[in-house]
Amino acid sequence: MNVMPVERRNQILRLLVEGNSIRSVTRLMGTNIRSVLRQLNWAGEHCRKLMDERFQNLTLKHLECDETWTFVLKKQARLTTEERAERGDIGDVYLWIAIDQPTRLIPAYLLNKRSADGARRFMRNVASRLAFPTAHASDRHGYADGGFKTITQLSTDGFAAYPEATDTVFGPYASHGVLIKDFRNRFLMPGAYVPAEMVGTQRKVVRGDIDPYDVCTSHCERWNLTARRSSSASRGCPWRSARSCPIWRMQSPCTWPTTTSVGGRAKCGLPRRWPQGSQRRCGRLRT
Repeated sequence: MNVMPVERRNQILRLLVEGNSIRSVTRLMGTNIRSVLRQLNWAGEHCRKLMDERFQNLTLKHLECDETWTFVLKKQARLTTEERAERGDIGDVYLWIAIDQPTRLIPAYLLNKRSADGARRFMRNVASRLAFPTAHASDRHGYADGGFKTITQLSTDGFAAYPEATDTVFGPYASHGVLIKDFRNRFLMPGAYVPAEMVGTQRKVVRGDIDPYDVCTSHCERWNLTARRSSSASRGCPWRSARSCPIWRMQSPCTWPTTTSVGGRAKCGLPRRWPQGSQRRCGRLRT
């Protein structure tokens, strides 16, 4: 059985992280597409296990949540009735991410449809990374009134599934604010990828005692643009086959600017302060 050397595998991952396309990596390394995808899946699985192992019991103050759109094989509007009912791996697909505003840490992500079920799955993933109080922390102690302690603040866009998902998963332990952006000439050029001009915003506090002007999703949207422009696999928007959906699910944690997992040792490149519960050295990948 042929096994690729570790140095060659790391070189392929370095090229992918730097934004090279899969076909360009095959030409530079003199290999085939299947070998590159195999190393991508291997590294993505290790990155996912690393996140599940290290990103636990985190203390994050302000999480911004957003989704990045793309499609697999063809757009949602071109799916037939049978494909809409039976196929969940083609059509429009969204990458859900949550980024901590003070530290720029991305504790959780999800690749799924933009639906109520996807929102609940994503919020459960986010909640599994945070440190929750004990069961009796809200009880009365020492003649003091009990109460629920807010562990984080969530800022989302105006997607209707977010309030229900946040209330179901977090309950009174999280504050939630919604930011809705108003655009001008949004439907002037249908089918065009040119963004419309933003003319105003609407901020609404769904739960908690927070300042409406603290509700923000700009850092998350900025990260979405950075990730889309830095990765050739997501730059062109579409993925041509249904197999690309699980492939990009593995590639997403590999190509994030916040986590670099090549060269044998994984280091989280986070600026400024680190959240409580995380470590500066995330561990060593097994080769």
